[in-house]
Amino acid sequence: MQEKSIVGKWKIEYMFGIVGIPITEVAIAAQASGIKYIGMRNEQAASFAASAVGYLTARPGVCLVVSGPGLVNALAGMANANMNCWIVLIVFNSLPCLFQ
Repeated sequence: MQEKSIVGKWKIEYMFGIVGIPITEVAIAAQASGIKYIGMRNEQAASFAASAVGYLTARPGVCLVVSGPGLVNALAGMANANMNCWIVLIVFNSLPCLFQ
């Protein structure tokens, strides 16, 4: 039987980030699927932590951020992972304008 979820296929264990209104449901779903969510103080630290997991485990480190400033703050960790060929997955979302 082939695993179809990214949790099973890539063996994701950890997710780092700051939960905001647009992505709360994503964090809850991740925890329900067995991913350990670790809250951080800012997105840059979360992206560096996710890239470190990618380096240490050779599996994707996941960073969860809100779009806009959150995603921009995560760029430093993304660039670090890219330059070192570490595996990192950045997940972001935003609400449609009618909900804001």
